[in-house]
Amino acid sequence: MQSSPLQNRAIPLSAIVLLAIAVHAPLLLMQIPLGSYDANTHIFFASHYANHWFDPWNGKWYGGFTQTTYPPLTHQWIGLLSHVLGLNFAYMFVQLVGIVLLVIGVYRFAKLWVSERAASYAAIGSIFLGSLAMLVYQFRPVANDIRCRAHPERSALLLWVDAVRKIFSTVEGVAIGATAAVAHHATLLFGAGLFAFPVVWLALMERDDEREEPASFGGVVSRTVIFLVVLLIAIAVVLAPYFLALKANPISQTPIPHGSRDNYILNPASGINFWLVPWARC
Repeated sequence: MQSSPLQNRAIPLSAIVLLAIAVHAPLLLMQIPLGSYDANTHIFFASHYANHWFDPWNGKWYGGFTQTTYPPLTHQWIGLLSHVLGLNFAYMFVQLVGIVLLVIGVYRFAKLWVSERAASYAAIGSIFLGSLAMLVYQFRPVANDIRCRAHPERSALLLWVDAVRKIFSTVEGVAIGATAAVAHHATLLFGAGLFAFPVVWLALMERDDEREEPASFGGVVSRTVIFLVVLLIAIAVVLAPYFLALKANPISQTPIPHGSRDNYILNPASGINFWLVPWARC
């Protein structure tokens, strides 16, 4: 039996985004993430930017510290929106934006490897990820993981068919990568390779694709290196306050109280929160 054209049609991305909003918006409106492990810390940082946008020095903790020791983007958005929505709902709105960006990122990344219809299924699946629920409702803001939207586009590495497309793709990739850095630097540094290396490999494998202008192995590698150098320069610029703060106040690895460092046998509550529940969701 032949399948109908309707059965082979991809689910529109707009419909998937609406589904993500329908699933998560009610939970966010109930402010469930306020009970998550790090929510109050991030709201505290955001409240400082709401009142002192150009002064990162926060005197309310540890006798004073600079908030440039943590990338500011998420907190600044929450602080900015808090003047309209209030801190709690601004926090929820930024989480919703992060969820939508995750869905879009999964869809666009999956399209590099599978059909548009299969990519739409992957995007739908990302809405119900246990790891997503853990990030939003148990641990920390999913907006920190905006990096999933920041994978280098194949066009920035391979196609370069015309000057306009080349410039636009490169600028877009660099801008999104720098944005990911100021959302959460550690996530970008440790997670970007999981997206970048497969894309580079795909560019190498498809450099002789008949549908596009052929490219040599050296051409793909050189373009990739140029892209990465420009991206690293952009990241260094936007994270300059962070690096300067670390230089002035080096991290001495002083132990801090955190449940993830507890003995899970002697402290069962930490074991449930940081080991049993996360692995059960996997």
